[in-house]
Amino acid sequence: MTGFTVAWHHAEPLFALPVRPSVVLLGLTIVTFVILLALYLTKILKYPNQVKAEYSHPIKLNFFPTVSIGLILISVALLPYSHALSLVCWAAGASLHLAFTLHVLSVWMHQTHFEVDHLNPAWFIPVVGNILVPVAGVRHASPEISWFFFSVGLIFWLVLLTIIFYRMLFHQTLPARWMPSPVFSITWPSFWRCLHC
Repeated sequence: MTGFTVAWHHAEPLFALPVRPSVVLLGLTIVTFVILLALYLTKILKYPNQVKAEYSHPIKLNFFPTVSIGLILISVALLPYSHALSLVCWAAGASLHLAFTLHVLSVWMHQTHFEVDHLNPAWFIPVVGNILVPVAGVRHASPEISWFFFSVGLIFWLVLLTIIFYRMLFHQTLPARWMPSPVFSITWPSFWRCLHC
């Protein structure tokens, strides 16, 4: 939703639109983020043991940093409207994401229960998500901070990509629920038949 908002913000001057849908989309994005965050905070309060189990799970752990990524993306969308609010969201998101990154790396390095079968594309979220920090970070902090986050994300993207290819080539393939869903399920022969119709 945040990407859609930013895309509309950049499209409005190009098409000289009389209305600004990006403002409505930004409000909708922030409201959605707040509602989802409130629902998960309620879950933490009502079912702390279940949340603790998710935080120790080799796959579900990797989805916790989506909160910090959400804050970072909202800071990008807020940038044209309020530098101060964007800075608050960016600082909170970047700090929280760094904490998640360090925690997840520590869990990965000191684990005793992970197996190759646990590895999946969700593992990119906590460490490669650092690449998003410089998008608004170049406007809020020194270039060195943006370079730091970008470098962490890039290095771990290469490492995880290598490990995921190792898993796909030498171990069981990814389960269907982790595979990307095809946009078009057209085979080449049927595609050519359609062209000649």
